[in-house]
Amino acid sequence: MQGHYHCSVDIISRGKGRSAVACAAYRSGMVLEDQRYGKTYDYGRRRGILEVGILTPAGAPAWAAEREELWNSVEAFERRKDAQLAREFVLGLPAQLTHPQRRDLVEEFVRQEFTPLGLVADWAIHAPNPKGDQRNFHAHVMVTLRGVGPHGFEEKKDRSLNSPERLTAWREAWAEIQNRAFERHGIVDAQGRPFRVDHRSYEDQGHGLEPTVHLGVHASAMERAGKPTELGDLNRAILASNDNRMRRRRAALLSPEDYSRQLALLEEKRREQDGPEPWN
Repeated sequence: MQGHYHCSVDIISRGKGRSAVACAAYRSGMVLEDQRYGKTYDYGRRRGILEVGILTPAGAPAWAAEREELWNSVEAFERRKDAQLAREFVLGLPAQLTHPQRRDLVEEFVRQEFTPLGLVADWAIHAPNPKGDQRNFHAHVMVTLRGVGPHGFEEKKDRSLNSPERLTAWREAWAEIQNRAFERHGIVDAQGRPFRVDHRSYEDQGHGLEPTVHLGVHASAMERAGKPTELGDLNRAILASNDNRMRRRRAALLSPEDYSRQLALLEEKRREQDGPEPWN
């Protein structure tokens, strides 16, 4: 059975009016002082942040493991008014695993892909929004764009890390790390088959499913508040269509007994998600 996969990458850039210190404060739920702009960002009351951490490469100075010092140092080192400050990964975390197991996934990804390159990674694991999908555990990982050694930041950025090939390799690595964890912890589907995720697009996988569209900040907020949006309606239609396609495919592959059992399981899951029926 194939599970939900998400790995998106963005650049935090001063040219877009963003501050690395502000981003780190928001994602970690901390109070951080921004020395460049003379501001204090207070997100200490933010809920849903399960755990945060920083992983540094061997030989990095002690300040690289201190969130406020790290990102203020990045802001001070990058002098251009349009400077790129950090690379951010948003990683979907498997709901089938426990919190410690999900944390191990994030740290394995960082230790495999970033610290060997001399990069520092600041990560935060977030719980699902109370008004959204309760399976939506995810992590934000802010990674420095320059290597950090005993004497501080390297003078040159590794431009090869901006290539499409590198992005594909990172996405594939995140899928492989999750699949190894599923095998290690014995995560299987209702038929006892290994649970897996796939980093490839639906088109590349060739199974005819249609991807959902990105809601964006405003539409997501409206949907969480119970206000349907056009994009939300479109995604619901896409999910229903994909569900019908998968049902037909399973029906073609399963025996009548197995197909009936699958339908019963799906109906049971729907009842659990919808809650008890209202009183007449």
